[in-house]
Amino acid sequence: MTCDEALDEYRVPGTATCADARKGIGRGILNNNYQMKYVNTDPGATGPGGVPIRSASEAALRLPSGAKRIEYARLYWGATRGMDTLNGPQVLGLAQVRSVALKIPGEGFYRTVTADSDVGYMKGEMEYGYQATADVTAIVRAAGAGSYTVANLNAVVMPYAWGSWTLVVAYENDREPLRHLHLWDGYRTVKVDSPPVVLTLDGLGVPAESPTGAKLDYIAYDGDRTLGGEHAEVRSTTGVATPLSGPDNPAGDLMNSTADGMSRTPADVNTFGYDADEFDIHNAVSPGDTGLTLTFSTLDDGFQIGAVYTAVDRK
Repeated sequence: MTCDEALDEYRVPGTATCADARKGIGRGILNNNYQMKYVNTDPGATGPGGVPIRSASEAALRLPSGAKRIEYARLYWGATRGMDTLNGPQVLGLAQVRSVALKIPGEGFYRTVTADSDVGYMKGEMEYGYQATADVTAIVRAAGAGSYTVANLNAVVMPYAWGSWTLVVAYENDREPLRHLHLWDGYRTVKVDSPPVVLTLDGLGVPAESPTGAKLDYIAYDGDRTLGGEHAEVRSTTGVATPLSGPDNPAGDLMNSTADGMSRTPADVNTFGYDADEFDIHNAVSPGDTGLTLTFSTLDDGFQIGAVYTAVDRK
């Protein structure tokens, strides 16, 4: 989702233009303040069953030199499922959000990908959100590196709306250090003026000697740029609480609609409610640790956590 430049006159007074908001420039540049619309990088195309493509965006899967076999791949997609309006709630049925269309490198057509587990969803004060996910290992293993397009991700289209997708891939590469990889997923809402959300994540796998590298990534939704107050800290089995922050995710605005290090189309700085962020946590874990506790809280900006994944060097 992105702001609708054709309806810029209806943005909240005093906020930046839609064009500047996409660049991350100006005041009030969050989805609450704009008429929103689907991103569509493939207008005029048709999907499975001849259904028109009404939303589409692309991202490049880049594999480093020496990468051999893709061991695992999982697709996540999430969006605003509904909104309370003056005419009552407008909410998409779960059947409407369980599938998306996927186009892989080297193919000119779309295939349907359907969630292989329960759809996570929530009801906020006025907004409904969801996340769905599917194992796409066989598809991505066969296709390999290149441009992937996810289309017809369903959302309500109005102010406050957001929508996005993520492809998480684990691959084998003998040229890189041996690593312990772990992926946890679910759907938890972090609300303003509510107790912190604590996630206990087992299976970390830190080696007995001091780790030389450890990364943590998360997928989050509805974090608003310039509307701060979000806080996250990580504590390993034997470690101390360490706040998460980084160059693109300052401590005062952690969930700020950024997608770290991705080659994507459109490549707008401001994603209007989607975060895919990475943090170096090697100083936050200790030899022999087997788990993490992640604590999320917020003062002003509610958000949802969809997945967390780690990569810890074993040797």
